[in-house]
Amino acid sequence: LLRKGVVSLVFDNQAEAIIEGPAEFEIASENRIRIEYGRLYVVVPQSALGFSVVTANSTIIDLGTEFGVMAGLDGSTELHVIKGKTAMVVANKDQHASLLVGQGTAKRVYGPLASVSDIVVNERLFVRKINLQVDLLWRGDTISLADIVGGGSGFGDGMADGGINPLKGEFEVFSEVVRPSVGP
Repeated sequence: LLRKGVVSLVFDNQAEAIIEGPAEFEIASENRIRIEYGRLYVVVPQSALGFSVVTANSTIIDLGTEFGVMAGLDGSTELHVIKGKTAMVVANKDQHASLLVGQGTAKRVYGPLASVSDIVVNERLFVRKINLQVDLLWRGDTISLADIVGGGSGFGDGMADGGINPLKGEFEVFSEVVRPSVGP
């Protein structure tokens, strides 16, 4: 049970699962995780092919990919495939269905009836990387080099009047525009 925050789990086969709280999950085996509710992003290398995520109404089987799963308290499941492809097995009490879900696509499975619909993939819905050194949770946003040069993190918090002084090689805030001088 993860009440709040984010945790990264690395399995022995090098599959990585990033879980955002609130979430309830269980490591079912060395190659399987079950999520009752919450958000989960999985990066699966070739060494972990077949890694699976189980929800209330589906099982998502990796076929060499990165994907996010959002399991709702109402029993619904969303699958967003960012890279590669997955197999999604959907089950209710009467029948089972298997779908291939490829890169750039998403599916939603509704509750206990397990009806499936196409939805728009959202690449920024899940935390995809954690960097504790700079206190950063990355959701797939574009990083701006100009913002970094302006003293920011790359996500719009830099200063428009700041930059790297080429004479010192350090960041500084410029109080006025300095015209370059002509020299040898």
